[in-house]
Amino acid sequence: MQATEAGMIGFVCSSSPGLAPPTGGLTRAFGTNPLAYGVPAGEHFPFIVDFATTATALGKILIAKERGENIEEGLAMHPDGKPMTDPKEMDPASTLMLPMAGPKGYGLMMMVDILSGVVTGSGFGMDLNVGKLFSTGDMKHMRTGNFMWVIDPAQFMPREEFLARMDRYIEQIKGGKRMEGVDEIFIPGERGMRQKAASLNTGVIELEDATWAKMAAATEENGVSLPIPVG
Repeated sequence: MQATEAGMIGFVCSSSPGLAPPTGGLTRAFGTNPLAYGVPAGEHFPFIVDFATTATALGKILIAKERGENIEEGLAMHPDGKPMTDPKEMDPASTLMLPMAGPKGYGLMMMVDILSGVVTGSGFGMDLNVGKLFSTGDMKHMRTGNFMWVIDPAQFMPREEFLARMDRYIEQIKGGKRMEGVDEIFIPGERGMRQKAASLNTGVIELEDATWAKMAAATEENGVSLPIPVG
């Protein structure tokens, strides 16, 4: 977001403690290794895409566990390779999270590790003991590597021309034919930007009960007060 606000194209990725195996493997070699891109536009919200390179984010499995909901097959598996659909069976020290899109996700994970772990020297999935971090609760000392890359579109064309091109491109995508029951096509990041704008306008942020409980625990640990809830 900082890059787009400055009229730049931004890329960031982060390596993290091992949770996912390579395709065909059973050793936790990679973290969720998220990556994100941001591209500014003129009249439209910026294009923002942000995702884990695992089939889902770890947080979503933990939320499903707290809600008592099952997860889809293909998101995680037991240490022996058997599929896992009940998040209650998840063991942070041994459960394997799966790469998104199979071998393609494996390739993305490895590239994130190279940029944010190997290049920076901060370490990568297999270097870091995520099971110990979770079991001791010492997540404050979890080491990650971060790689950031910013491109200035003004090096290729006048900035206003680039922003106008982005607007036309976004309008072409949003103006395309829609499936039955779909009222609007959203650009990645657009719904989040709208929610943020609405929250800033109303001064209210809606949170999951599980998120509120985690905030309560964090504020108690750090000796600060929780915000006063509305409603």
